[in-house]
Amino acid sequence: MNSRTASGRLLWPSLLVASLLLPLLAGCAGRPTADDPVTIAAWWMEDRARGIARRSDELRLLPPDPGLERLAGWVDGDVPQLTARARRWPQLTALFATGEIVAADGRFSGLVAPRPEPSGSLPADAAAVADAENHDRRLLDALARSRLGVAEQIARWNAVIADIRRKQDLAAGATTWTPGN
Repeated sequence: MNSRTASGRLLWPSLLVASLLLPLLAGCAGRPTADDPVTIAAWWMEDRARGIARRSDELRLLPPDPGLERLAGWVDGDVPQLTARARRWPQLTALFATGEIVAADGRFSGLVAPRPEPSGSLPADAAAVADAENHDRRLLDALARSRLGVAEQIARWNAVIADIRRKQDLAAGATTWTPGN
């Protein structure tokens, strides 16, 4: 057997394996691996709020983290705000795509807003969708912080969750708007 035949035999299985792994690796893009409970909980909640199936036992780590255990116990039940956000996500992404809702930046980072200077008429529901989304985002933040017991890390939670939401909103087609500009 010559080296060309041997390398050809290895090339095709390697390409097959790579093509099978590529979608798996692409699905992990944008999500950092993290050890801290704040980042783990924030990513978990935002995945669930976007309709990605997540199990509460993903929040149960070894060694156990008391805050994540409390959060996992809470999300084992029905969390209406997560359910509402997951149902609203397709409508929100459609409004991002048309520019009728934008991702706020600056001190409002992590929230959404109707396009501040519409060039045409806005759908009547753009403001209502943005208001409902922001209400649920803020309430979930307060509930998660209380379950995690991160009173001393409130600023960290706010920064982490705002960064994740902003990145996910932009990935879904939102444009950025900085209030005051």
